[in-house]
Amino acid sequence: MSESDEVTTSPYLHPGMFIPETHEQAIQRLLAQTNERLAELTEAVKVLAATKPDADGWIKHDGGPRPVYGYDKVQVRFRSGEIGGGKDARDHRWSHHFATSPGDIVAWRRA
Repeated sequence: MSESDEVTTSPYLHPGMFIPETHEQAIQRLLAQTNERLAELTEAVKVLAATKPDADGWIKHDGGPRPVYGYDKVQVRFRSGEIGGGKDARDHRWSHHFATSPGDIVAWRRA
């Protein structure tokens, strides 16, 4: 058995489940995850570079992709005027489903 044929367990399974994964498969999976994260961060950097906060630090949001890394803490202002905050950015719905939805995020700032 070569080194790449060694079997490991996947960390994404429920306890008691087992699916063999070679070292090469594990490396490919981790590389794909890293590339996904890099793409997210690259997009976030582009969005941040194109935005300017107002005097109170709020940055307009038009319903595009999440403008910050998922684990960043943010405050959000909804179309209804309510402010929510202190949560991870990934816990919010950033896309706009309807032009008049009161739950759409129209501005955000770091918490």
